[in-house]
Amino acid sequence: LYTKGELVGRIGRCIDNGKLRYLSLPGPTVKRNVLWYDLLIKGGRKLFIVEGPLDALKVDYVSRMSGSDDRATCLFGTNYTPEQLHWIAKLACVFDSVRVMLDGAALGQSMILRTDLLSVGVQAKVETLPDGVKDPGDCSWADIRRLTK
Repeated sequence: LYTKGELVGRIGRCIDNGKLRYLSLPGPTVKRNVLWYDLLIKGGRKLFIVEGPLDALKVDYVSRMSGSDDRATCLFGTNYTPEQLHWIAKLACVFDSVRVMLDGAALGQSMILRTDLLSVGVQAKVETLPDGVKDPGDCSWADIRRLTK
């Protein structure tokens, strides 16, 4: 995880006895940053804010492969920090719009995030996931393409 060219953290995924879990460096550095800030500061059309790195990877990859200028980043969970709001505010300046798309069970948290983003000058729209889809990483390519039109 790089921010302004500086390595600020590492995050990975481990499969242990059939269970998936995230691994990160000790300390709160990951939660003070957003995924791919250094790439995203180049801007684009829509910036999707999702929960986890795999959600961001899927939304970003499908968007890019579909020829869209939309990008995705993540908060590393539903909770976020003032530092993460700061980075999103900086990114919002180089994107046409910001979309909050947390997991389906976190709609209330999405609304709170939208309000907190407004307090730092960022207008964001909350996107809801298609019926039966739990998180953005579970969206089909067609679902993501619809969201990025």
